[in-house]
Amino acid sequence: PMKKLKKGKTGRSGGLSGQEIAVLVLLGVAVLAVAGLLVFPKARESLPGKKTASWHVLGRLGAGQVKRPRDLALGVNGWAYVVDLGDNSVVPLDLQTGRPGARWPLAAGEKFNEPFGLAVRPDGGLAVADTFHESPTGRGRIVLMDASGRVERRFPGAFFGPRDVAVGRQGEMYVADAGNHRIVTLDSSGRMIRETGQRGGGRGDLDEPRSLALDRGGILHVLDMRNRRWVQLAPDGSFLK
Repeated sequence: PMKKLKKGKTGRSGGLSGQEIAVLVLLGVAVLAVAGLLVFPKARESLPGKKTASWHVLGRLGAGQVKRPRDLALGVNGWAYVVDLGDNSVVPLDLQTGRPGARWPLAAGEKFNEPFGLAVRPDGGLAVADTFHESPTGRGRIVLMDASGRVERRFPGAFFGPRDVAVGRQGEMYVADAGNHRIVTLDSSGRMIRETGQRGGGRGDLDEPRSLALDRGGILHVLDMRNRRWVQLAPDGSFLK
């Protein structure tokens, strides 16, 4: 007759021990934390040990008075200037009180058509990219205003939706002619000096340049929007990097 086998020890009953469950829980928490940082990168800013500068709201300029702000320029007289696309105007804002002044242009007959960019001129006035103003020569123009908000000159040019303008020390103007994929340089009287760029993604090309900044060394910094890059141009218009 066959002998009955004695039951031996299997080593475990089929379930997880408390220690194993704890390890799995910790692994799950770690995976969720990493996934959270990937999905929500701003959460990293709250992690301890990361050195970041604290932002403090010191004041709200023109709160409730600006409908659709598109660009900002700081003057030398304690004022900031904001392009308000919602009202087709420029809103001067007092940096001390935060209160807005009278909207520019002041003359009733002068109107902008979707202005997008502006820059402060050496004399304290403004140059405004009046992006969709219709003219016989093109679509868009640059408007010069004095420090009191009165229109001095208008430069229609052969533009197609200029989105921004920067002004040099001698009053020369650099225009981001977005629709024509180029940077146009004008002298202080509005005469074209040069044009830089053509549509493309290579060196020397631009694709809807959208924003401009001129540094103290005369280098023009261009936000080349469709190419998703930042381009630097030398004072003579040549591409640096």
